[in-house]
Amino acid sequence: MEKKIEEELDEEKLESEDLNDEISEESPEKMDDSNDNIDDVEEVSEENEEVERWKDRCARLQADFTNYKRRAEREKKEYIGLGIKKLAMDFLPAIDNLERAIEAGDDENPYLAGVILIEKQLKEILDKHNIKAMDAFEKPFDPNFHHAVFVEEVEGVEPGIVTEVLQKGYMMGDEVIRPAMVKVSQ
Repeated sequence: MEKKIEEELDEEKLESEDLNDEISEESPEKMDDSNDNIDDVEEVSEENEEVERWKDRCARLQADFTNYKRRAEREKKEYIGLGIKKLAMDFLPAIDNLERAIEAGDDENPYLAGVILIEKQLKEILDKHNIKAMDAFEKPFDPNFHHAVFVEEVEGVEPGIVTEVLQKGYMMGDEVIRPAMVKVSQ
């Protein structure tokens, strides 16, 4: 029996040594695995931060591009408006001359009807581009809209009232492109 007990003890001892060997062999690997897991977590965290930086950069670039498109569209409209304004300024003296020709024209002159049609077409072009003649006659003088050429006393008229329009003024929308040349009561 003693032999049996000794054999059992030896077997248990061997089993325990085997178990200890297994534990000691597995432990460094498990420790390496846990270190690898920590490294993997750190690496994923860094990659997520990098992805967030790129997302932020893309969002900023997209916002910059949207702002650029708006600014370019606004500038385009401004340049078109400036071109229309400059062209209108070149046409206005011709329209003034056509109006003078119509006023001085003789109804029997066959060319007068053609001059009237040309003036009408030019005014339609101006209207198409929101360019309108100002109505200054018998209105209070305003230096923002009128250019006073003469000042005269007129009976029955309050001071500072436009008594005669010598040259029409024109506006493009709310902007004066040419002030009206006027006589003002004193």
